[in-house]
Amino acid sequence: MTAGRAETATLTAILLGFPGLSIRSADFLVAAEAARIRARTGAATADSLIAATATVTSSKWLITKDRTLADRLAGLDWSPRVVLLSAD
Repeated sequence: MTAGRAETATLTAILLGFPGLSIRSADFLVAAEAARIRARTGAATADSLIAATATVTSSKWLITKDRTLADRLAGLDWSPRVVLLSAD
């Protein structure tokens, strides 16, 4: 299902107002860490960028519904705890 403009605007507003959630641009530090994570885990580029952002920002948790990503990241020695939501 593709979200329309209204749905996208609503979701953006919810995410930007969510306590403890921040938005960070993918800069050189994030890209370099993503490359390292991708090389070590074989994770997809987008997943590597998400994990790298968690690492660079010293996040305590990385919450995902993607079991494959959680399994790939389990082999890393890093500080964010991967929390797997119920996967369908």
